[in-house]
Amino acid sequence: MKPVIGKIPYLNSFPFYFGWEHLPVETVELFPKQLGELAREGKIDGGLLSLYDYFTVEDEFASLDLGIAARGAVKSILLFSNCPLWDLSGKQIAVSDQTATSFRLMRLILEEKEKQTGLRYTSDFLQKPTGMLLIGNQALAEKKNKLRTYRYLYDLSEFWYHWTGLPFVFAVWAFRKTLPAAFIDKVKIRLESSLEKSLANLEKVAALGSEELGTLEERTNYLRGIIYRLGPEEKKGLELFKSALVRAKMLEEAGAVV
Repeated sequence: MKPVIGKIPYLNSFPFYFGWEHLPVETVELFPKQLGELAREGKIDGGLLSLYDYFTVEDEFASLDLGIAARGAVKSILLFSNCPLWDLSGKQIAVSDQTATSFRLMRLILEEKEKQTGLRYTSDFLQKPTGMLLIGNQALAEKKNKLRTYRYLYDLSEFWYHWTGLPFVFAVWAFRKTLPAAFIDKVKIRLESSLEKSLANLEKVAALGSEELGTLEERTNYLRGIIYRLGPEEKKGLELFKSALVRAKMLEEAGAVV
């Protein structure tokens, strides 16, 4: 039986997938939150796991030094709001059902840094909430097309960087520890090869994305802002996020639904 690997359908993950069809895997297209849920249920063998979800399964999964990170603004983890961050107590915020990590990052910023209380989180975007959190392609499309009107726009990766001085890691490639080492090596070689080709021609990768995400130039610049190889600074940011989640008792909420 082939290992089942989750594939994230976001533009920022495209650089990893050139030649993917040559790997001996069964591929399932999943949004980050879905991938994490299946990992906890034992129904997936690996993929580009949301960092929060990776923390909840790291006893069973091992990570590579590859993922999605940013040093400063990432442009696709966005909080749209009608109030500034320091005036959201008691307000309602709609949260994309695709997110696990970014939801916790937003909560750390609002609840721990800005000391906001009584926040109400919902997955219902029809109630005209005070704010809304969107990620990935949803965030890029909303920012470009302005389907809803909000007074303030916050890039949560940028906020984290100004707050901590460290990059933020959104996702890591991770695989079940029971998989053969030879298989992991083969996947890592394929990922590195794809990444090398992609970074040499990001405009070609950006062209695979929809126009609703921005112009070709905007999509290319967006990809240039992503860090795909995780070095010492990214790992410091990763550990700081984990310790903040532990202090706030947010790692105890694995699988919780907004």
